[in-house]
Amino acid sequence: MPIDHDDRTAISDVLTRYSTAIDLRDWTLYRTCFTDDVTADFPTGTWTNREDLASFMAEWHADLGLTVHHVDNVVVTVDGDTATARSYGNAVLQADRAHPEKFLELHGTYDDTLVRTPDGWRISHRTAKVVSAVTQESTEPALVSAP
Repeated sequence: MPIDHDDRTAISDVLTRYSTAIDLRDWTLYRTCFTDDVTADFPTGTWTNREDLASFMAEWHADLGLTVHHVDNVVVTVDGDTATARSYGNAVLQADRAHPEKFLELHGTYDDTLVRTPDGWRISHRTAKVVSAVTQESTEPALVSAP
């Protein structure tokens, strides 16, 4: 059965909004990606509600410099008011705002279950896996302006 284009677009938008919210450090926007009772399994821990997850992410990113998150290769399956999505994630993080030449690059996957809510699609369960993590120090001049 073909997927409804509007649902696929809306679900992809949630995944993109997740990345954008982190990079902007917009934790209000970040919360709009998840249900209140989200279960999130990350390499750094497991959370069972949106507020605790958002608080952790805000704290974890507080000392980082600029970050650039990407989500692509999104595959979506919709069954009524529930959906699954698999996507690849890539993040480049300035590991220390005082030393922008030092950075961490992460590559991995997100496996999500989403539900349709009155406010649109929201992630109700996320499993994030890191496939590779590389730390580097750039020999080139560092980017120091916000995107």
